[in-house]
Amino acid sequence: MRKLFSILKHTGALEAVIWIAALTYLALVTIDSASHLSFCVFKNIGIGFCPGCGIGASIYLTIHMKIAEAIAAHPLGPIAVIILVHRIFTLTKTAFNYFRNHQHNKIQKGESHGKPDTSYAKP
Repeated sequence: MRKLFSILKHTGALEAVIWIAALTYLALVTIDSASHLSFCVFKNIGIGFCPGCGIGASIYLTIHMKIAEAIAAHPLGPIAVIILVHRIFTLTKTAFNYFRNHQHNKIQKGESHGKPDTSYAKP
C-alpha cells in the first residue's frame, strides 16, 4: 500500500485525483449563501473583505457556463478553471506515461503475470 501511495504521489496521479474531486464537488454543490458553510478565516472573524472569497462560487458558475456571473463573483474564477483543467490533463498524461513505460519495462524483463515472456527475448 505504501508503494502504491508513493507511486501515485511521485507521478502526480494523487494530485490529479484531488483536483478532480474538488472540481466535481464544486460542480455538484449548490451555492446558496444562506446555507453555505464558509471556511474563510476573514469572514469567520468578522472582516468583510477577503481577496479569495467568491472563487468557489466563480468556479461553480464557470463550470455551469455562466461566465458573466462567474466574473462578477470573482474575476479569476474562469482562469482558475482553465489552469486546473490543464493541470489535471498534464498530471494524468504524466501518470499514464509512467505506468505505460513501467509496464513495458516489466514485459521486457519477463515479469508480466509472474511468468517469463519469451516473445520479447533477444536472440
